[in-house]
Amino acid sequence: MLLSESKNFRWFFKLLNISITILVITLFSINFILTRGDVPQETVYTSNTPNLTRLDGVLPNMTYDDADRLNAYWTQTDLNGLIEPGCMNRTNGKVWCDFEEKGNDFKIAIFGNSLTFNHHKMFLQECRHRAYNVTMYSECGCEPLAALPDEDHCKRHLLDFVDFLESVKPDYAFIFTRFFATGSPFENNNTDLETDSTYKEMINQIHQFTPHIKKKLYILDAFPRTNSQYTLEVAKDLKNGRKLEEIYREIVQVDTYKLARFRTESIVKKCGSKCELIDYEPLLFNQTANRFEFFDSKGFLYFTGANHLSAHGMELVRPIFSELCNKLS
Repeated sequence: MLLSESKNFRWFFKLLNISITILVITLFSINFILTRGDVPQETVYTSNTPNLTRLDGVLPNMTYDDADRLNAYWTQTDLNGLIEPGCMNRTNGKVWCDFEEKGNDFKIAIFGNSLTFNHHKMFLQECRHRAYNVTMYSECGCEPLAALPDEDHCKRHLLDFVDFLESVKPDYAFIFTRFFATGSPFENNNTDLETDSTYKEMINQIHQFTPHIKKKLYILDAFPRTNSQYTLEVAKDLKNGRKLEEIYREIVQVDTYKLARFRTESIVKKCGSKCELIDYEPLLFNQTANRFEFFDSKGFLYFTGANHLSAHGMELVRPIFSELCNKLS
């Protein structure tokens, strides 16, 4: 490469991690759009909550075809479609940023892997009225509580998460994360948590987090992943009359989510009153039918192909945060 060409690309290497993540998602979305065909225009309408516009644009009279188009749209845009502008980076060399808000009550921190970035817009809509500052740290692919042994970069980020909370010193903190390391199989099938290296790492992280949080740490519990290769077929299969049981079985990847839940629920119990679980399973699991349901009756998906919550999924879980943030004291 010529010297002049090399200089032209120097800007890329100076981008913060979060900027690179957004750039990659944008390029992926453009490629997806070009290969999938037309992208539907986003439709929005006002919900029952004052001054709030729903994120999903789903209307009662929509059809399977509408679901097919919107499911594709949510996957095409993914994280890029749920960005709240105005997050200001104020710490050199760090990837966290601040939303300055008009509330008077609290300073709030939200952190985790890409699920944090996935949630931040909806979270702000429901909680910003209680906060004068919301600080976000989203580290793609790395959990705040544990890292896989062969992921050195995530091991380093465990320290970064501690530094983040030490710097922010929030009143309340929220962990939004998809499970990776926390769902690791137990060594030699030994389920004794006190000897489990992953659990011990999680406990160590909690012990380092809580002194920097004034009131409470909320932790999102684990839930199953979707079969990303199948998600965009759901609405078509519903329209064509495929059996519901077959669709439900194909879309859910149960894998090791129960191990992640077992560990997460155990650390929250051990943490005591300083920690509290947020659990989506009651919204996703039909106890009567004894199955997870990752889409509604019209085929609108709660997840994208990248295993983030879709805009429709955000509307499903929104009431949890509306109630929670209104009760903060």
